[in-house]
Amino acid sequence: MLPRTVDVYAARQGVMKAGGAFLPIDPEYPDERIIYILEDSKAEFLLMPKSIGEDRRELLKKLSVKALFIEDLLGGDGKTENPCVDIKPENLCYCIYTSGSTGKPKGVMIEHRNLINYVDDNRYNVEASTYVYRASVSLAFAAITFDVSILEECVPLYHGITVCMANEEEIHNPMALSKLILEQGVDVL
Repeated sequence: MLPRTVDVYAARQGVMKAGGAFLPIDPEYPDERIIYILEDSKAEFLLMPKSIGEDRRELLKKLSVKALFIEDLLGGDGKTENPCVDIKPENLCYCIYTSGSTGKPKGVMIEHRNLINYVDDNRYNVEASTYVYRASVSLAFAAITFDVSILEECVPLYHGITVCMANEEEIHNPMALSKLILEQGVDVL
């Protein structure tokens, strides 16, 4: 449950590298939706900045998950070695909940093999190949809780392409978004 910052990417990649699966939750979601998602998914941990933990103190009292604060984890114990976790293709990579427009939100579970298929730049994957062979800077503006945000994150990063993450103001203001694109040299494909 992180705000739209580079910490989202670091957290998601770290969770996967450690052999876990991530489930993005928008800090602006109402308590009922967050409770439902966490209970339905049987998540054990909720990662967030301390500021959100303070703002959502009442919500945290209602949850059975363990809250982890990103600032505490970054302080850490100094361990920086590779965890060398044996991650299999069929292991869960992430779960994203649908909007719930047809009733209750449903969790869509994606395995590591699905993500690898999605980002591989083989000749049959035109979308990934376009990124890999025609881009140097990619713009990310999808909601972090939307599956497209995985494309915006993983395809460029896994192929050494810079990702420029638009903030909320830039996403909702065409002039600010245009300025960001021009300033950062984002490739428009």
